[in-house]
Amino acid sequence: MRERVRNIMVGVCTIGALGAGGALLFLFGEIEPMLAKRWQLKVAFNEAGGLRRGSLVTLNGVPVGAIEQVEFWADPTQPVLVIAAIEDSVRIPEPSTASVQASLLGSGARLELTATLPLATPARTYPRDRETLLRGRVQSIEGSVLRQLDERIGPLMASFTEIAKLAKNLNSLVEPTPDGQTPNPESLRGAMRKLNDTLTSADAALKIAQEWMNDEQLRTDIRDAAHGASDLMRDATLSANRIGALADSLAADAASLRASALPVLDRAGGTLQELEQVLIAVRSGKGTMGRLMQDPALYEGLSDAAKRLDDALIKLNLLLDKIRAEGLGVEFLSN
Repeated sequence: MRERVRNIMVGVCTIGALGAGGALLFLFGEIEPMLAKRWQLKVAFNEAGGLRRGSLVTLNGVPVGAIEQVEFWADPTQPVLVIAAIEDSVRIPEPSTASVQASLLGSGARLELTATLPLATPARTYPRDRETLLRGRVQSIEGSVLRQLDERIGPLMASFTEIAKLAKNLNSLVEPTPDGQTPNPESLRGAMRKLNDTLTSADAALKIAQEWMNDEQLRTDIRDAAHGASDLMRDATLSANRIGALADSLAADAASLRASALPVLDRAGGTLQELEQVLIAVRSGKGTMGRLMQDPALYEGLSDAAKRLDDALIKLNLLLDKIRAEGLGVEFLSN
């Protein structure tokens, strides 16, 4: 083969190889970042966490860019500075948190931006025309796993602590009482002992009750008492009925008594009114009684005349007795 033909074939193969390589780069997204317009977002971490140039940047799991540079900078607590190239059409909501998500299979890490939900209305985004710096903290896979395990095992450990306290309390309740010490009233052993004593007492009471139930004389007495109680209840019912009838009779008699007593009371009221008028007349000095009460001399004169008349009547009676004694007929003068 002539040299000219060979050079042409080499050139064609080289051009084909370059075209195939470019196609592969385009298919894997390696050429598009070079052509697309992007803006920078800086994130400070305590460590790189597996990030390197070209690592993927995601926003809530959606790819939005790539890492341009990972470097140290002068910060005492977060000395690793990651510069991310974000696509020009993407806006990062404010506020958002930055973290590093590493793969368990070791295929690389990615910068995860997580927007705080729910998003603000109207939407707020980080500015693209000036430098924007976010701060995050990288946690290793082991630390993340341990943290999640602590979150899930924490309640279980708290339950184990409560179980330990319960076991301790149960031990204090069931442990035997040392010799010479007063038994704990709350001890389970003491409670069981009291329960056994109570059951023994109940068993004895049941035996006594059984003996009573087997006593024929006692059953006869109980039947007689029940029969007597029945008679007593019947007599009480009859007495109650009689008392009710008596109450009804008293109510009727009271009505008749009231009907007969009202006229008498009316007449007594009239008599009292007349007596009141007489007393008023006496106090006012009208009539004979009024004059007697108003004139003491008249009263004394009448009293003296009454005494003299009484003396005259006594002497006259003596004279009549003497005449009768002498046998004279003086029947018309007798009393």
